[in-house]
Amino acid sequence: METMHVEQKLADVNLSDIELSVTNQEIFRGSEDFTEETLKEMTESVRQNGVIAPILLRPVNGHFVLVAGERRYWSSKYAGKQTIPACIREMTEQQAFDLQMIENLERKDVHPMRECVGYHHILKDPTQTPKEIALRFGKSESYVVQRLKLIDLVPAVRKPFEKNQITLTQAILLARLTAEIQHEYLNSHRWNDNKFGSLSDLQQFINRHVIHNLKDAPFDTEDATLIPKAGACSLCPKRSGCSPALFADIKGKDRCMDHQCFSAKIEAHQVRALIETIESGKEVVFIRAYSDPSEAIQQILDERSIKTLKEYDDFSGDKGGTKTIGFWVSGNNTGTITTIYLKAKAKGLNGTEPATAKVEIAKIQQRVSRGTELDQEKVYAKILDAMQKHPNLKATKKMITEEEAFAWYIIYDKAGYNGKRQIEKHLKVPKSPEKIFKFFSNLTSEQKGTLVRVVMMDQYGGNYPTHDHAILLRKVAEAYKDVPIAQFEKEQEEIRTKREDRAKQRIKLIKQEGAK
Repeated sequence: METMHVEQKLADVNLSDIELSVTNQEIFRGSEDFTEETLKEMTESVRQNGVIAPILLRPVNGHFVLVAGERRYWSSKYAGKQTIPACIREMTEQQAFDLQMIENLERKDVHPMRECVGYHHILKDPTQTPKEIALRFGKSESYVVQRLKLIDLVPAVRKPFEKNQITLTQAILLARLTAEIQHEYLNSHRWNDNKFGSLSDLQQFINRHVIHNLKDAPFDTEDATLIPKAGACSLCPKRSGCSPALFADIKGKDRCMDHQCFSAKIEAHQVRALIETIESGKEVVFIRAYSDPSEAIQQILDERSIKTLKEYDDFSGDKGGTKTIGFWVSGNNTGTITTIYLKAKAKGLNGTEPATAKVEIAKIQQRVSRGTELDQEKVYAKILDAMQKHPNLKATKKMITEEEAFAWYIIYDKAGYNGKRQIEKHLKVPKSPEKIFKFFSNLTSEQKGTLVRVVMMDQYGGNYPTHDHAILLRKVAEAYKDVPIAQFEKEQEEIRTKREDRAKQRIKLIKQEGAK
């Protein structure tokens, strides 16, 4: 807190010369706090005894701004008083705000949501941090961080919380969840008269459906390419380890608090494992539990005309049939490989006939056909990798087209978490809402180029070489002149030739064995 001058004077000030504090009205108090009915008892006391404790004012350009004592101010008005005893003190706007915060924090009935809004008001100053706020007001950093997080409550939770229909502990636990999961929890309790359930209900829901131990993740948590928009888990702000002050109750291992993202990464990992297994050419059958594969996995199976074998009907884990290797496409083990034993009537590739040489040849030919399609994807993946590392991604080169400020903000907002961090690092995007419009109104052509290039790679750098955006991105890569596209294609052509030669040799051997 700033050092405050102690010079002050006491005086009776005309009520008409006092201007109310905007921050006090918008942040700390509601209009219902100052009605004539609410202040009935205080008004009667002022009428009979006057105002005993002076209000606090600060002089501003020939008039006075109220710092503390708004209830006494309104009670005096309702009592018909013309003047009010006041302590007049020179102070800055920040000093006045700090005094308002201190006064309201000491109130027993101050609502945590009011504190939350007050702390966020302070954070409009980019030089302030939760730690500095904690020092200013004598709170712990965890206390301030948890109050700040309440701003993320969805309206369906925030409104009842402001009416004290749910506890602070419940509100903090809900605020730590994504908006989607907050709504999911509310929907899961619609059967209950108390749609928020008990604290125990909420904690059980979070433990069962939300929290995931990152050490137990089946995917590489450092892999930023699994879902490019989400980036690596180690950089994600939606994990307990990112904010120990906010998640002080979660000890030990780092936990993911975004169930949707965690589930999406598991599926992306499973899809990647499936594609790699198909492309590897390994002698493996694709097996499923009684549950259906996910939509993404089923689409890959359909595109490649791959038939699956069903657990118990076609195979089991018990010895007694033909031993082989199976890749799980559904069930709890999706994405993993295991040893299975085919039953005597296990279905072949076409779903009806037993596995034969004809079936094996068809499998190989399908892999060759799909391999040709995948070559294009692999070349494009190399282009993307080169583009991610290209110096132009960080360079400031003039764009041809100028856009309006909001259009550039939309482009900036389109970036994912990691993309925004990169933009903010290179362009120094301001945090203050008052400054952000001016910033996007005055972007230089070089800054616009940097903004577009980062979002281009952040949002459209997926391995889909036949999409419109992929064709446009390849044109950009060609224009850079130094991305070795021809070399990528040549390397992939060599790999394809070797793969097809191996397939031909395999087919030849199968035919020879069948002729014996």
